[in-house]
Amino acid sequence: MSLGTRLTLKTAVLVLAVVVVAGAALLGLGALNRDLDAALGQYDRLRKAYMLIRDVEQARDAARSTVPTPDRVRQPIQRAVLMLDEQAGVFTDEMTAEVRRELMLAFESLEDAEPGQPISYETVSPLYTVINKLTNEISDTAAGIEAIEQRSARHRTKVLVAVGITAALAAALAIAVGVWQYLAVMNPLRRLQRGVERLASGDFADQLRATGDREFVQLANDFNRMADDLATLYRELEDKVRLRSAQLAQSERLASVGFLAAGVAHEINNPLAIIAGEAELALGALTDDVDQASRQSLQVIRDEAFRCKTITQKLVSLARPGSETRAAAGLRQLAEEVASLIKTLPQHKDRQVVVEGQPVQANTDSARVKQVLLNLAINALEAVPAGTGRVRLIVGQSLDGSTIAVQDNGKGIDADALSRVFEPFYTAKKNPNTPGLGLGLSISHAIIEDLGGQLTAASPGPGQGSTFTIELPKAK
Repeated sequence: MSLGTRLTLKTAVLVLAVVVVAGAALLGLGALNRDLDAALGQYDRLRKAYMLIRDVEQARDAARSTVPTPDRVRQPIQRAVLMLDEQAGVFTDEMTAEVRRELMLAFESLEDAEPGQPISYETVSPLYTVINKLTNEISDTAAGIEAIEQRSARHRTKVLVAVGITAALAAALAIAVGVWQYLAVMNPLRRLQRGVERLASGDFADQLRATGDREFVQLANDFNRMADDLATLYRELEDKVRLRSAQLAQSERLASVGFLAAGVAHEINNPLAIIAGEAELALGALTDDVDQASRQSLQVIRDEAFRCKTITQKLVSLARPGSETRAAAGLRQLAEEVASLIKTLPQHKDRQVVVEGQPVQANTDSARVKQVLLNLAINALEAVPAGTGRVRLIVGQSLDGSTIAVQDNGKGIDADALSRVFEPFYTAKKNPNTPGLGLGLSISHAIIEDLGGQLTAASPGPGQGSTFTIELPKAK
């Protein structure tokens, strides 16, 4: 059941309770109002009876005076008859007819009366009859009024008891509904509060129980889903922090090794130059009668000295600051130029090189990016098998810039080698025909970092290929 439906039902119950209390009060007030109307009718009847008695007694007293005057007797009788006619319905029809008959009988008897002469008892006797009837009516009316008062008192007591009991029940019901509603709302809110406190403390594993009204169940489910999303986000952030920390440590290590190698290379360049120079002088000074073995030994010394010098120059390039000449460059075009270049290499003609992706611009040094891309592509070609080998140069975009991925289906890289792949002098090449110095990826890594980008390596494992991704800033 939803919270809205529950609130509607509880409100309906409270309204029903109020209606019952109001109904009981209205019924009691209706009964009291009927008693009041009956009492007022009885009081009006009593008042009219007293007024009639007053007029009839005036007529009787005028007839019994020492000097009776028929007109003084007629006037009160006429007023009584008129009042009786005007107040039709106050008394019963039978009562009204009898009183009127007696009054008219007395009135007609006065036609023969002489002024100053005593009026006979027969003339006056109807007035006594009327007085007796009205007196009896007054007694009956007074008794009726008393009965109405007693009945009204009983009704009043019943109404007060009924309204009091009903009001007490309604109040108890309202309190119970209020407590019920308070608990139904506050308990889920307290659970949500505790859940938020746990979430704020970093505990995402504890799930809220989805109980209560439908709105709270939905809210608990949304909260649990949010906690799961936050837990996933935290895990992803932790993974990214670990990855960035490893990359930072690797970059620091590369920088340290690079500067150290540059210093060492600078120190040994002079001896190498002297060795190479002396070997050149010795070769030039040799005469024709010198045996071929000695000449060949000097040539080996000279060639190896130059080879060592080439290695030291590559070491120096690790720590040498790059060029600041940067401009918007089309990465798709750079990838196509590299692909067309390596396709002409005879030792890699039986391997496929493709360029994929849309034209993307980046703010970088085109020559240096092409140098890195060429190194990565040649490494990939050397890692894939002949005939079925395939290298893909994939140009794309990321949230922070542009990317070029060099992906191959070659022998792949294991986890240990993947963590050391950018270290200087580390190489996994076992082919004696193409020996590696272990400096190409280190130099490429340093170039891309100097350009404000990042070079990363990824591989599912041995035999599953590898991917080297260059990330560069967007074109400004």
